[in-house]
Amino acid sequence: MEDAAGYYGETHHPYFSRDVLLYTIKTAKNPRWYIRYRLAGNNKKRTYYQRSLRTTSLDEAIVRALNLWRDIGAKESAGLPVNVPSFNECAENMLEGFSLSTSRQHYIRLSLERYIYEYTDGMSLLDVNTRALENYVPWRMNYWRRHMDLGHTKPPQAKLAPSGKSIRKELGIILQVLSYASRRDYLQKVPAVTAYELSKSVESKKTHATNMSKPYARKLREKLKQHSLEPGSRPEITWARKLLYYYFLTAPRACLRAGTESQKLQIKHLEKIQHPSIKSHYYKIKVTSGKVGERVAILPIEYSNHMDRFLEYHRTIYESADSELKKSLGSYEDRYLYGYMNGEYKPMDLVQQNLRSWLKKWDMRHDPKFGRITMYSFRSAQINNLLYNKKKNVAIVADIAGTSIGQIIKSYMSGDESDPSWAVTASSDYYDRMFGNDD
Repeated sequence: MEDAAGYYGETHHPYFSRDVLLYTIKTAKNPRWYIRYRLAGNNKKRTYYQRSLRTTSLDEAIVRALNLWRDIGAKESAGLPVNVPSFNECAENMLEGFSLSTSRQHYIRLSLERYIYEYTDGMSLLDVNTRALENYVPWRMNYWRRHMDLGHTKPPQAKLAPSGKSIRKELGIILQVLSYASRRDYLQKVPAVTAYELSKSVESKKTHATNMSKPYARKLREKLKQHSLEPGSRPEITWARKLLYYYFLTAPRACLRAGTESQKLQIKHLEKIQHPSIKSHYYKIKVTSGKVGERVAILPIEYSNHMDRFLEYHRTIYESADSELKKSLGSYEDRYLYGYMNGEYKPMDLVQQNLRSWLKKWDMRHDPKFGRITMYSFRSAQINNLLYNKKKNVAIVADIAGTSIGQIIKSYMSGDESDPSWAVTASSDYYDRMFGNDD
């Protein structure tokens, strides 16, 4: 370093350590304060640590230097290098260096930027210890209440009280960042606690999907149909529009659960069956995985023409692909029914995001009668349709939906039963023909 007389401007020795020197640079136009710290034995490769305190105020410089001095001391005591990034910096490094799926990358980014970064702002990796993780739970539980008290508006999709599952996912992300830091020797060890243990105090009450009123369902169907006929700026967008329209017309009519049941379906899992006594066909659907494992779902005759058209569109997309792409993606039968344009698996979260953005654009995020609409509302509305519009008994509805009689009674027969139907097509006696008249 240059001679002190030629390099330093003002200097100050803080009271908290004689190993710390605060100084300004003599030639600087705006004399910011810097810290110069004599490193301890485990950092002897570098004699001094220097850093700008980013302020021209001596009082503010002393406060910032004190915090930095404590942070450096903790790192030295833990045997860690002093240039360890903050928690937020480490999280960004992790996202840049990891090869994550598109959906996982999006979810982690959304959770970090909406909630976690606000909580960990200014924290070093050492600060995010077991106590900080425990304190995240009540902080997160009251997140939107605090913001609303300050006059901020809560987004419609955000829950006032998050579920235990949501908090566990966010804590899992924090622990993932800490594990990443440990593998890079920024931390000696990750707090020995799981996301489940940290969130045990959260009361997790399952919320059931809202229903759709008949006027809302008609309007939504027409909007989705019109939207599906409009070409997007890219072929993938056009596909996404048609996908959601045909999902609306087929998946909930078979009472498929939004998520694994519908998203894991491949074309090979569909069996087109001619009805023995009438000139019509229906689809038998082999559900390979989901909440209740394997089961068989039925797409009724009255909706099978929609599946026919959807499969024709699948075939057109597949036949238009070049031979190399076909070879890499597999056969037509291996295409995921509700997947990406190239036939690959598409997580339900991304389909839900498309629905949410379009409903927001159309000012249809909420049904005036039943409230917020999600992908899960589609199945709920069909179950209500079977119960109250088609007058099927509980046992038959439970069999169609792949759930228990008790769950049907608990989830669908304990609320407002007025206008529960989303029956936007003519009523049919299909279930009487398929399962027998139960009247």
